[in-house]
Amino acid sequence: MDASDDLLDYPVFYCSGKNGWAVKNLDEPKKDVSCILDAVVEHIPPPKVDVNGNFTMLVSQTESHNYFGKLLIGNKNCLNH
Repeated sequence: MDASDDLLDYPVFYCSGKNGWAVKNLDEPKKDVSCILDAVVEHIPPPKVDVNGNFTMLVSQTESHNYFGKLLIGNKNCLNH
C-alpha cells in the first residue's frame, strides 16, 4: 500500500459512550474521558495565528437572531493570505 510505518503510531483508547468513560489500558479506573482530551492536546498542534495580520474568514453559514442580529459562522484559519 506504499504507506510508512509511522502512520501506525497513534494512541488507542478503550471507550464506552453509554457509560461515559475512556481509558488507555483496561486495568485503569473507568471514570471519565479526560485521557482522550489530554491526547488531543498532546498530539494535535495548535493553529498558527498571526495576531498582527488582517482578519479573514471563510463564511460557511449565515443566521439571523432577534437579539444579536446577523451572525456569520466560519473558519478563520482556512484562508492563506
